[in-house]
Amino acid sequence: FVGGRPLPKTTPMEIEEANPSIFEGADYCIIPSKSANESAIKTVVSMVEKLGSIPLFLDPYEHDSYAAAMTYLPIVMSSA
Repeated sequence: FVGGRPLPKTTPMEIEEANPSIFEGADYCIIPSKSANESAIKTVVSMVEKLGSIPLFLDPYEHDSYAAAMTYLPIVMSSA
């Protein structure tokens, strides 16, 4: 398994805001599992590069800690 998460600079909220260039120049997290083979990783990297994104390799724990800090922490803090 090779996980992936795009980090576009803007996020469309409605279908009318869809833009084919949303991934160009944006970081794209690639999160390979420990058992992922090299071929699977290369396939995902190739897809990311074809989108015009920049591959950013993270391990699952690193990704989850960043996602929690940037997504969920502000929600919890605003609720407090």
